[in-house]
Order: sequence, then C-alpha cells, then structure tokens
Amino acid sequence: MIYSKKTLKGLSVQELEKLLTEGTLPPGAIDICKDIINEKSGKQIYRDEPVSASQSSANKELYPYESENDYKTSISIAQFISFIGWLMCICALILVITTFSEAGRMGVLVLAPGLGVFIGGLILVIAGQTSRAVMDNTNYSRQMVDLMKKIA
Repeated sequence: MIYSKKTLKGLSVQELEKLLTEGTLPPGAIDICKDIINEKSGKQIYRDEPVSASQSSANKELYPYESENDYKTSISIAQFISFIGWLMCICALILVITTFSEAGRMGVLVLAPGLGVFIGGLILVIAGQTSRAVMDNTNYSRQMVDLMKKIA
C-alpha cells in the first residue's frame, strides 16, 4: 500500500501508532507518520534522535522521553560501598603478603585476619553492585511501563 502524507493525515493517532509498531511503513512514511502524531497530539512524542546508545533499534522509534533517574543518591552510595569493598580487598592482599613473609613460623595464623578482611571486602562489593542493579532495574521497569502506556 502507498502511504501519502494526505492518506496518513486522515488516520487517527491510534491507527498511525499501529502502523509504526507493525514496521511495514517505508522510511519516508515513518518520518511523516511521526510528524503527524506529534502535530495531532500537540506534544513532541517522537524525536529524531534516540535517547541513548543502549536502546535497541526497535525502541529508538518509539522511545519518547529522556531517561529519568530517581535514585541518583542511592546509586552514588552503592558505588561508594563497592569502592570501599575493593579498597578492603587490596589492603587485605597487601596485609597477607607483608605479614606472611615476615611471620616465619606462624604462617597460616597470619592469613586468617587478612582473608577475613578480603572476604568482607568482597561482600561489600557484592552488596554495592546488587544495590545498583536493583535501582537500575527499577528505573528501567518504570520506563517500560510508561512506554507501554503510550503504545496501548
């Protein structure tokens, strides 16, 4: 079917969005369709540029808004916790290496505190990265719900 600008202007916003999601429009008609939807809705729903490089090509056409991050402070704290965990791991390795070489007879007993600090550091790294993953997942889930509301 040939989609002219006049034909597309005669369609409703819902019909235009359906044509976009089906993926059957030629490239020129896609741009015209987006312009008509923006014009009819009175808002800039579709943009020419994708929001970020991480979005798939299918979402580039349908992703209508900037990425919002409601957990900036929490993400910073999670990154700081991971950083402290890595510092603890490095310090534990240095502690084990230096005390083990100087310990002589007590060799294995000297390893216990260093390994304890190392394991504690790894636990902090895991906690920080897990917290970050949960917050990122929450943001992306909210964005997906908003996108689905716009499509439906």
